[in-house]
Amino acid sequence: MKFLLPLFVFALFILSDRSAVLGQGTNSLKLPKTFDWRRIPGSNGKTINYCTEILNQHLPVYCGSCWAHATTSSISDRYKIMYNNTIPDIRLSVQYLMNCHAAGGCHGGLGEFAYEFMKTKGVVDNTCCPYRAEELECTAWETCRNCFEEGCTIVENPPRYYITDWGDVQGEDNIKNEVFKNGPVSCLISTPDSFRNFNGGDGEVYVGPDDIGLPDHVIAIVGWGYSEKIQRSYWIVRNSWGTFWNQGGWVNIAMGEGDLGITVICNWGKPKPFA
Repeated sequence: MKFLLPLFVFALFILSDRSAVLGQGTNSLKLPKTFDWRRIPGSNGKTINYCTEILNQHLPVYCGSCWAHATTSSISDRYKIMYNNTIPDIRLSVQYLMNCHAAGGCHGGLGEFAYEFMKTKGVVDNTCCPYRAEELECTAWETCRNCFEEGCTIVENPPRYYITDWGDVQGEDNIKNEVFKNGPVSCLISTPDSFRNFNGGDGEVYVGPDDIGLPDHVIAIVGWGYSEKIQRSYWIVRNSWGTFWNQGGWVNIAMGEGDLGITVICNWGKPKPFA
């Protein structure tokens, strides 16, 4: 995904512009050894999953829309967290973000672009604009429509979802604080062949090679864990390559050496509450 390489360089300049909001609201917390937004203890003794479903960015055709998947899924999760799992899952539209954002589409993009768009323009949900893995025009027709036996019509003024702010967060401790307090974050990583083809068993941890090159993919961190087998901590990561990839679409990536550069550029967004 060579299209992300120049964007990565541009992102380094954006970081300095957003330094005032690095890790906003994440003063150092006493963090547990492991934490997973998919398995939060509930009052009835059962665990609650605050993460929305795994999607596949490459259907019905190949599309480099990881940037839109990781950011919208993180905000969808954060809505679920904000309302303590008391509302139906909100699946923000990846396709709308691709249609209406000038930088991105199927040729790659960065989380910064997506979050700024969600803050200023808002996005509709997936029931308005389902995923088609192609770049379409930003029109009312492609924003939200509904079909009946006699034909399809545009839905006027569909609900839009906004974020009130966004920022960058780097480093293991800062990322843990942000995830623990506010919810998943999207992050850039490199994807060597060993990662693309990884098929670890339950609890297996991926450790990347030393030479990984520049980042070319965006994923979401939803927590962290510890492997007794290899005596290392790891990030719990949501990918957008379908549930058939690795463990149901999820992967554990080692912290520290072999982490694919996951802690260098991460972003968070704060969902706007419903009126």
